[in-house]
Amino acid sequence: MQNPYPHFFLQATLDPNNRLVFETISCTFLKDSSADIKFVLGFNNSKLFAWLLYKLIYSNAIRSTRYDEKYVKRLPWPKASSKSQVAIASLVEKILKLTRSTDYQRNIEKQSEVAKYKDEIDRKCYEHFALNPEEVEIVEGKEKT
Repeated sequence: MQNPYPHFFLQATLDPNNRLVFETISCTFLKDSSADIKFVLGFNNSKLFAWLLYKLIYSNAIRSTRYDEKYVKRLPWPKASSKSQVAIASLVEKILKLTRSTDYQRNIEKQSEVAKYKDEIDRKCYEHFALNPEEVEIVEGKEKT
């Protein structure tokens, strides 16, 4: 890859029927019964989580990565109240409902709505970690050079 740019993209999904687990997929199993799996899914798909992995775990390396406990447990994990978890989990539920609809791939309005919900999850993650506007710009790659 010529002229790579700093990035990391993690894509996580919820598999309530255990149909997607193969050798090439990393799975997250919750050890804390007070954690809402949809909250975890929302945080795992946030820009902040991707940035933390990219910067703190993979040291800006642009390569394939492993997403397993050895690495992930070194990240700061949000100690979220039930209220905070519900706020993100409800947005995840809305995203899942839209993306599971049969016309999602062709429906620009639904795709736009999902994008808004993802942005809202990102904002809630930034708030949870009390990031200031300058820090948010760094996470989103908008910092001044």
